[in-house]
Amino acid sequence: METRKVQLTGGSTYTVSLPKEWADEHDLDPGTPVHLYPHIDGSLVVQESKREREKRTEIRLPVGGLSENALATTVRALYAEGFDRITLSDSGNRAVSRWNPVVDVTRNLIGLEVSEETDTRIVLENLLDTADVSIRQSAIHLQFVALSVHEDAIRAFLDGDADAAEQVLQRRDEIDRLARMIDRHFQRSLTDFEEIDRLGIDRPELFEYETVTRKLCGVAACAERIAKIAVRVDETVEDGATEEVARLSNETRATVETAGSVLLGGGDLETAYDALDARDAVIEDIAALECELDAIDTRSGSALIRVLDCLDRTAHCGGDIAETGIRSTARRGELCERTRR
Repeated sequence: METRKVQLTGGSTYTVSLPKEWADEHDLDPGTPVHLYPHIDGSLVVQESKREREKRTEIRLPVGGLSENALATTVRALYAEGFDRITLSDSGNRAVSRWNPVVDVTRNLIGLEVSEETDTRIVLENLLDTADVSIRQSAIHLQFVALSVHEDAIRAFLDGDADAAEQVLQRRDEIDRLARMIDRHFQRSLTDFEEIDRLGIDRPELFEYETVTRKLCGVAACAERIAKIAVRVDETVEDGATEEVARLSNETRATVETAGSVLLGGGDLETAYDALDARDAVIEDIAALECELDAIDTRSGSALIRVLDCLDRTAHCGGDIAETGIRSTARRGELCERTRR
């Protein structure tokens, strides 16, 4: 880092000199135009104009040798990378059905639409304006959906309802849509200096939302795993364990919701510590019940152990979200004293 003094030139213009070594490295001479990016977080980025011209929002990619799975994965990767226009071509003169996997995956990517489709190429365009996106509201919605499917999965397992479990599995696309959209804007912010300003948040805050998003996807993954267990096990859980498992599942979800409120709902540092305490307590109770169930030698007993493992993972996700909330409040200077129990 170098420190330079602001100079007043001509009575009305503030100037700061550029390091000569940096200017030489990037072939800057007197009169060479540069781009300035002032940001809401107080930073000012100077970038050579050549770099600006190299910024890529469009990509053309031949995909003739790719399988359907690889094709779908490629579209998701290019969407996450932040491209606004994606052109895929296949010179093999395949049938239009060649693009079916692309059309299917596009339906699950918020803002991406098919603008052109022929036998040899397909064009995808992002129609969502970043200025219309609220990362916070998207994360709040993601938390609601993740906790909702988690609750439904537990209920399906406890009731031995395979049909309800299947419905839980069908909602995974809804979670993926939200998570991929948040990840897209996070990835764009790493290379596009203006993305942060269009979103109306600073980089540390966006990183925190990205972190919480990944943990909420972990909660949803636990719900998906519980639902799959419910589909395979057609026995109801023993009456003695049903009430306790229901209680533990409620407490794990409450841990996640409490932790999420620190960043998503305006909660304070005390709330984050409450979530950590709740995590520790429910993990201890889960471990105690697992010890009791070790002696049960039935299909439902074995399945219950796996479900409790999912609840343990869910509680840890809540704890990780709480830690993100602590970092966020510390960054904002909202510290407090607390005697830990």
